[in-house]
Amino acid sequence: MQQMTFQKSMRRRATFRRPFWLERLQNRSQQLRQKIAFQRPMISLLDRELLAISDDIVEERENWIRAFVDYGHAIECPNGQATAFRALDASEGSLFWLVRREGKHHGFHSRAVDAYDAIDEAHAAWQCRRQVRQDWAFGERLMRDSLLGRIQFKVRIEDAHSSPLCGMGIDAFLTRMRLEHVREISGRMAAILMWIDPQVGFVLYEAHRRSTREVDRSDTGERVAAQ
Repeated sequence: MQQMTFQKSMRRRATFRRPFWLERLQNRSQQLRQKIAFQRPMISLLDRELLAISDDIVEERENWIRAFVDYGHAIECPNGQATAFRALDASEGSLFWLVRREGKHHGFHSRAVDAYDAIDEAHAAWQCRRQVRQDWAFGERLMRDSLLGRIQFKVRIEDAHSSPLCGMGIDAFLTRMRLEHVREISGRMAAILMWIDPQVGFVLYEAHRRSTREVDRSDTGERVAAQ
């Protein structure tokens, strides 16, 4: 009778025991929270320990990036139009700045060391995006023509990094799509990826611009050679 009671007790413990992978994930998250907490300047060691378990540090998933953001560690640009928050990439454990604007849902992820450099980088990218969005109808037509095979061109990794998208978001998206080791894809493939994330349209737009410039230079060279 005692043996049966013991066996039932062990079965209950096994039932309520947390999976080992969940414990490892929770331990990893706590380590990351402590790491970003220790980046907060001008506070004591005890305050940093408490900060690691506070609501100031928020886990977020944005632009294909999982990160821990310390919203109490903020650097505001002089004109007040943007603020950089210290953050930590959960997949790599690397530090970065998350730059946000008032009233905008998505921020800009920057690997810049200095917060003001990150803000400048974000402003430059947002300015380029505004210019492209003014011609977004052309970008959508570009996507349709690429899908239908009406136009054909290659999209390179350099096009992605020349676009106004943040480098961290590009790398995270490529990793999620298992394209991190691919250097070049077709315009049609890029158009398909645009259905998954519309921001790929910026890359498609940049690739078409680069392809058009190359064709123009080639035609100019042929004309000069013919003369």
